[in-house]
Amino acid sequence: MKAIRMDRRSLLLLGSAGALVSCVGSGTKTRLLASNSEVLELPISTPALAAASFASTAIGWKILKVSSEGGNAVISPSSLVSGLALVAEGATGVTKETIDELFTISGDERSAAIGA
Repeated sequence: MKAIRMDRRSLLLLGSAGALVSCVGSGTKTRLLASNSEVLELPISTPALAAASFASTAIGWKILKVSSEGGNAVISPSSLVSGLALVAEGATGVTKETIDELFTISGDERSAAIGA
């Protein structure tokens, strides 16, 4: 495959054209998004932060142990914990109880610690 060579002037012109095109609007009117949800005020000090950190590490190791049998594996404990915390916000019954056990903290305490 033959390489394409561009001089500095052509490259600058192409970049400027790209920047100009990106500034063009779509013609549709924008609208303001609004929400009626409450904002959770997070305190400066979060007592359950240590428990959330420990839970994140423990969950990560458990998942890694199960998933790496016979091969390599990479995980992101913070992503796992963030996802589980989101699920916990709407969970009920056995699911909520299981997640609460996994984190060892629950409710607003868990939300504040994971959000910290």
